[in-house]
Amino acid sequence: RGVLTRFFNTPALQGFIRISVGRPADTLALIKHLHEIESAWKILDTYVPQALILDMDGVIADVSLSYRQAIIDTAAQFNINISGADISEAKSKGNANNDWILTHRLIHEHRAKHNIVSSDSSPSLAEVTQAFEDIYQGTQSKAGLHELEKLLIPLEIFNRFHINLPLAIVTGRPRSDAVKFLDRFNLRHLFQHIICMEDAP
Repeated sequence: RGVLTRFFNTPALQGFIRISVGRPADTLALIKHLHEIESAWKILDTYVPQALILDMDGVIADVSLSYRQAIIDTAAQFNINISGADISEAKSKGNANNDWILTHRLIHEHRAKHNIVSSDSSPSLAEVTQAFEDIYQGTQSKAGLHELEKLLIPLEIFNRFHINLPLAIVTGRPRSDAVKFLDRFNLRHLFQHIICMEDAP
């Protein structure tokens, strides 16, 4: 069907798959194929879903101009040039859900790679986090990048799924950021559960 899934061969995830979708056209194609499978649910009971659990960043929310740009802008405050390609590479390696920690790590990796020894480009995690939050959340004098986030999935699609399935979100965002986005697009009431950064070890 042209839809790729991720299979995790671990006991806790047996019987589950992960499907990544990108552009609106890809989302619509996925929904079309899901409806085709739905027609066979009466025969193939194993295909009946119990819920639909979604990630937020890159799935529901376009964060290319917010979180990712905040990483770049935060690093620049400490005289470090981080590119979008650097971020994508780090994300693809895993263990990169926390953008405060990722930004801190990228800054120090860049310093080591280019033999930068100046103290002004060797910030602590707390300093990086504060700079990141000022850029993402905004300050009294400047709007935050979170205002540039866009909804990737049309609202009517959420409403359609909500009729048939319990919906939930699992995200690495802080709860305040997740709720802020959902409220902005009038989505929070559609999700029975919202699992955020604070809910995991």
